[in-house]
Amino acid sequence: MLEEPMILLSGVSNISFQNITLENMRGMAVYIEKGDNNIFRNCTFRNIGMVGVVMGKGIEPFKVYQHDGTGKPVSRALGSWHEHIYDNPSFDREAGKHNGIVGCRMYNIGMGAISLGGGNRKTLEAAGNYVVNCDIFDFNRLGKTYKAAVNVDGVGNRIANNHIHHADQAAIYIHGNNNLIEYNEINNACQTAEDMGRYLHG
Repeated sequence: MLEEPMILLSGVSNISFQNITLENMRGMAVYIEKGDNNIFRNCTFRNIGMVGVVMGKGIEPFKVYQHDGTGKPVSRALGSWHEHIYDNPSFDREAGKHNGIVGCRMYNIGMGAISLGGGNRKTLEAAGNYVVNCDIFDFNRLGKTYKAAVNVDGVGNRIANNHIHHADQAAIYIHGNNNLIEYNEINNACQTAEDMGRYLHG
């Protein structure tokens, strides 16, 4: 029944979680804001209602569904982030720096596995947040579009050496500058989509 983040890291640094399982919550598993050098290593994220990990602020949910617009930044929620960023591409989510998800297994998630923010698009200051060596699959149980394994925005973040598979739509959804995506293996993505590439490897 838990709707608040199971783990909340706000303004803290140098916290490490290893070899634990986060499961069975209605909302998101982890929320990170402003802190530096926080890491989740070799953890399992599963059976999550909304999002596995959110790095950075979201936007208060719009009262009426619309493709784009401007909303109010909020902590501990993702809300209408996707709609807000179209009209506000320099939105600074205050996601901190050098926070990472490493070697984790993530599956059976409702609305995308990771929302990876960080960095300043006005100054091009890099955040250096990262998702590496993860196995991410079956992350579209509720949200079928624009809820990728990793939604990345901001500046200077890295998505590398992950295996992303069995997705209804996109594997990686990209906004921002100087974000590095390399050496990921992607298969069985875009299984219910018609307006994008069917297969990407590399």
